[in-house]
Amino acid sequence: MQFKSRSIRSTLARPAIAVFAALFLLAGACGNAGDAEGSPTPAPEPAPTTTAAVAPAPDQELPSPPESPEPTSTSAQPTTTAAAANTLPPVEYPLALTTASGASLTIEARPERIISLSPTHTEMLFAIGAGSQVIAADEYSYYPPEAPVTDLSGFTPNVEAVVGYQPDLVVVSYTPADLAEGMEAVGVGMLEFSAAADISDVYDQILLLGEATDNTSGAAELVGSMKSRFAELLERIERIDPDLEATYYHELDSTFYSVTSDTFIGSVYALAGLRSIADEAEDAGGYPQLSA
Repeated sequence: MQFKSRSIRSTLARPAIAVFAALFLLAGACGNAGDAEGSPTPAPEPAPTTTAAVAPAPDQELPSPPESPEPTSTSAQPTTTAAAANTLPPVEYPLALTTASGASLTIEARPERIISLSPTHTEMLFAIGAGSQVIAADEYSYYPPEAPVTDLSGFTPNVEAVVGYQPDLVVVSYTPADLAEGMEAVGVGMLEFSAAADISDVYDQILLLGEATDNTSGAAELVGSMKSRFAELLERIERIDPDLEATYYHELDSTFYSVTSDTFIGSVYALAGLRSIADEAEDAGGYPQLSA
């Protein structure tokens, strides 16, 4: 496709798009929230500080040991370490939540046997520190590499196969009626999510997963890191050209299916002021097919 207008072929726009490509990978619903480029890297533990002991001279008196301070109540002492500042209190159970469909869900205790039937939320679970609680994931949960991929289907889940893993929580993004009924019959909680409409929804889903799995600190850290990276990347785009009004073509397959600005992908591009050329196509639920 030829671009004759001032679009992504612009010399100024090229670095903006390159930068924004990284931003898009970070925000994608099944993006790279857990890899080297797409997730916060935990701060390294500070190396222990050691002080060399100096032997006193033969005629030197040994110093008297310092007097022990009076015991004080730890509850009255302010916490000043960075680690403590980023640590939220543990979740109190039973925990009452509301799923994407508006259903009420009560989690009686911290889930230790989670099944994820959604690749998006498998990635989120590992990114917030709940990976050790995930015992099985659906057939398409390829990321991160350590995810316990099985032959469980997220599109046509088999109730008996899911129950066979003896889960205490099932995370889904699509819920057939028989799965909902089956989980209710065996008393297994099911946390249902809908497709994120924009990046704000992604943040909300991460935080909700953190609350449901008792990983609130990890979820808050991930969201904070993502917001910081978005702000930094958008600031760089502004420095390149604050008046940039570029268009883009996002190709989904070789038959020219694309996305409009009303989709999740489009909302991410829109953060940088980019507009899809597919917006002018006949509406097809946000995913029109264009001509060559």
